[in-house]
Amino acid sequence: DLDSSADMKKKECLELLVHIECLGQEARLPVRLQWQRGSAAGFAFCPRTIAERRNVVALAYGDSMRWARFRRLRKERYEGILPSAGLLFRLGIIGIFSNLRVLAREGITYLRRNIIRRISWKTFLVS
Repeated sequence: DLDSSADMKKKECLELLVHIECLGQEARLPVRLQWQRGSAAGFAFCPRTIAERRNVVALAYGDSMRWARFRRLRKERYEGILPSAGLLFRLGIIGIFSNLRVLAREGITYLRRNIIRRISWKTFLVS
């Protein structure tokens, strides 16, 4: 939960220097440290003026023309059933191998910690 505007003004705001790509400029945005249920921390914007609020919106959402261009290019690239199915298949294969890599790494770590450590070299030497 974010605090109310009155509470925001009472708390100390720091300034964060950011580059806003869609405006092509740098801006100093007022922020404060925000805790949520004692487990997550982040920054909450606390704009004091309309200009600061506009900069926050520009930073968060960017330029609508860039989004329109991105969506148009994406639609042209994956228009049709076969290209879309190909994309889904490729993303599925990439996800499968990514998960297998993590499982293999965790399995090797488990074997090193629990199995190989317990094997005594003396057992092999005595037999």
